[in-house]
Amino acid sequence: MFHREKVKITDLDEGNIVAKPKICEFDPLTLDASSYLADTYEWVYEEKDSIMMGSNPTLVPEPDFANFSLEVTRGKCKAEEYVTVEVTFAPVVMQVDSITYKTIEIHLDGDGSTGPYSYIIDGDETDPNVEESLRSDVAYGKHTLKVVDQVGCFTETSFVVNSPSIKIPI
Repeated sequence: MFHREKVKITDLDEGNIVAKPKICEFDPLTLDASSYLADTYEWVYEEKDSIMMGSNPTLVPEPDFANFSLEVTRGKCKAEEYVTVEVTFAPVVMQVDSITYKTIEIHLDGDGSTGPYSYIIDGDETDPNVEESLRSDVAYGKHTLKVVDQVGCFTETSFVVNSPSIKIPI
């Protein structure tokens, strides 16, 4: 993981960068260095080798780790600081399997998202089994599923629990 400590070039060290340490892919990220009260702010998004100006740039970084350096100036004073933000993938539902009548198992693609997960069926966040991927007594019919990871990244899908077809001999 990329990490550098704050470098004090002069006495312009009374500010700091405010940014969420983790965000979800496709979410906007705002970097806030306004506490420096500087004349100029020059940000470098290191993975993209792009430059942004201003105390509060907003962007949508790529998944993985987004590393930023900031150079601020006030008069002849300068300071440089670094921040890293982890950009996590949303959970991906691979499939919802019917195990037995009214019992399902939710399978996720484990790459990139951050567990533990909440499995919210039909919007019921109060279900005591919300953290279980194996669920019993799921009613027959169409359902919505929202999977949320520990960062708050989520995905939504739907699935159907079919009633058994029973043939009564004549």
